[in-house]
Amino acid sequence: LNATDADEGTNGEVLYSFSGYAPERVRDLFSIDPQSGLIRVKGDLDYEESGLIEIDVQARDLGPNPIPAHCK
Repeated sequence: LNATDADEGTNGEVLYSFSGYAPERVRDLFSIDPQSGLIRVKGDLDYEESGLIEIDVQARDLGPNPIPAHCK
């Protein structure tokens, strides 16, 4: 993942996470690095069980009033 924030200092640093809408199954199968946004597979994927997996993620800055951005 890649998100940018034009602010300076900690207000410009972005943290990544699964959004509150991400189902537990996604959290069991995947991990996300909070600093880089790299998503990794950590469980067995079975196409016959689920041919499509949507991963809801958010990016937010470290400022005092962060406004997260969401994507799938």
